[in-house]
Amino acid sequence: MRLGRVLACGTLALAALYVGLVGTLYLAQDRLLYPAAGQPVASITADVAGFETLRLDTPDGEHLVAWWKAPEAGKLTILYFPGNDDPDNTRRARARLLGATGHGVLMVAYRGFWGSTGRPHEAGLHSDARTAYAWLTRQVSPSRIVLFGESLGSGIAVRLATEIRAAGLILDAPYTTAAAIAADRYPLVPVRWLMRDQYRSIDIVGQIKVPLLVLHGSEDRDIPIRYGEALYQAATAPKRFVRVAGAGHTTLLAPGGLPAVEAFLASLNPQGS
Repeated sequence: MRLGRVLACGTLALAALYVGLVGTLYLAQDRLLYPAAGQPVASITADVAGFETLRLDTPDGEHLVAWWKAPEAGKLTILYFPGNDDPDNTRRARARLLGATGHGVLMVAYRGFWGSTGRPHEAGLHSDARTAYAWLTRQVSPSRIVLFGESLGSGIAVRLATEIRAAGLILDAPYTTAAAIAADRYPLVPVRWLMRDQYRSIDIVGQIKVPLLVLHGSEDRDIPIRYGEALYQAATAPKRFVRVAGAGHTTLLAPGGLPAVEAFLASLNPQGS
């Protein structure tokens, strides 16, 4: 009888701990998904030549910071959607690399990120992407725009690619759904039921009709390469998958990443590259 009471108390204590853990993760999910939100601004224009800082106004009243470099004659323009964190300020390095190719670049800071107003959430970030695209189509033809989504930005780029005209789509370290990544990290928590912002690229990637390039590092620990492979398999042709050997999370700065991007852009623009 005493043993049964001890077991019952222990079970209740474990249940309470589990409920507490689930509750903590539920309340912290925005901070976990958007860790760079609210961090100090680090403008790329400070030490990346050729870029200017813009302010783009969204339909719901937010003000987005964006960085713009116009294309050289005959070149395409990249609409770049970055990832959700930037501990090493790699936005500057990516902007520098892409800008040096002569292609135009518009890199957008989502609401709540890097000086943009508001609070990040999935519907809002998709609205931010549409705002950036609308601004860009006033500068260049949609047939000259290539969407580029990195990590979190891959889910934003996939959604936008199902809605608009573009020349192509590049995804660097993409995922099937953000919920699948979270479920990997917290296997004992029902994240697929609790997670608000899931960025379910796997459900819509088959609707994309433009040429697709998927890049993924073989040693990616944040979004393992199997997720990029699964998303690629669900996409329709024309498409190409590049496995960047030895690369970790995101590949543009890794050996082999930029050459694959440049080759893809040249294939979309054979007369101007």
